[in-house]
Amino acid sequence: MTAPLRDAQRGALLEALGQVGPSAPTLCAGWDAHDLAIHIWQLQHDPRGWLLTLPMFAARARARMDGLKQQWRYADLLTRMRADPGSLACMPLDRLGDHRHALGEYFVHTADVTRANGLPEPLVSPDMADALWLRACRAAQILRRSEGLLLVRPDGLNRQIGRGPVRCMVSGEPGELILWVYGRGPAQVVISDPPRQ
Repeated sequence: MTAPLRDAQRGALLEALGQVGPSAPTLCAGWDAHDLAIHIWQLQHDPRGWLLTLPMFAARARARMDGLKQQWRYADLLTRMRADPGSLACMPLDRLGDHRHALGEYFVHTADVTRANGLPEPLVSPDMADALWLRACRAAQILRRSEGLLLVRPDGLNRQIGRGPVRCMVSGEPGELILWVYGRGPAQVVISDPPRQ
């Protein structure tokens, strides 16, 4: 079961958020640490905010986030978040996928904080790497399906994303692959031409 890994990663995210101030930078364009904390809080408590993650609602989402920032001081928000369950209310079917969607969300946002602020990153256990690999492959099918990708782990395990010819091979540790899939620029991956058949 991935739920304990999800909960541990959530703890790592809250730990990282607790080490920085509300105005600390993140890798999420236009978001500081307080914005990111509000985003996670919204995924748990704010059904109206869930649809606002779509690009067409960007202005309304920003206004709603700013209102919540006024309502919740950063330290108080983190205290409230620590009492929440690891599952995310906006992902009620995530348990059917062994909680990997929430795990991926927490992992990527932890890196958003640690890498933007020079904080140490949590070690990725073999079990965590396997869970992140499965999530990276699933997320790539949604976020990068049209790119003709082959994702490759250091141990040689690989997965083609989408149908048709492979145009690009992306190699790296599962944690780095999921960061790349989610569009985080500092991901430590190697992008190369696919091997010739």
